[in-house]
Amino acid sequence: VGGNLSRASEAHVVTTVMGVCVAPILRSGAKDGDDIYVAGALGLASLGMHALERRVASSLLEAAALAWRHPTPRFDAAKKMASVASAAIDLSDGLARDLAHVATASGVRVELDEAALLAHGDFYGTTTAATLLGEHLLDAILFGGEDYALVATSRSPIDGFFRIGSIREGSGVTCAGREISPRGFDHF
Repeated sequence: VGGNLSRASEAHVVTTVMGVCVAPILRSGAKDGDDIYVAGALGLASLGMHALERRVASSLLEAAALAWRHPTPRFDAAKKMASVASAAIDLSDGLARDLAHVATASGVRVELDEAALLAHGDFYGTTTAATLLGEHLLDAILFGGEDYALVATSRSPIDGFFRIGSIREGSGVTCAGREISPRGFDHF
């Protein structure tokens, strides 16, 4: 069960949909030996927010601004992962923070592959946006939020998902062998 906490100077209309889930994929199912897969851009929406706040206009930042203004739900990706994912989470508060929830719930360590994250940034245009804004790419990927991306753990590749790491025994989140603090967006 999730929520939507935000602040703005304008009024917002919010809808809630309720239903029944026959076979939920929980945060607590990740196991040693699983790989970590993501569907959707990482860090692009937060860079889009920075571009809009700073009023930086560039055709090279349009995808980032669009990711912030009009997030895309990953319904097709959710269907593709449903039969193979051992654990999953949506990324709203940043990759490091949200994967820390998976690590804690599953009693495992998340090992992120820095080279895969950087390649992911190249693929989605996050690298270009970070460069234009003078932001550190890996920080945007690890700690940016509002991505509307899905992360799943699985023993086998998931169609449409990008492999970004693995699950091992232990606790916490690491990247390139370094412990990563679970920072990201904090509602409180």
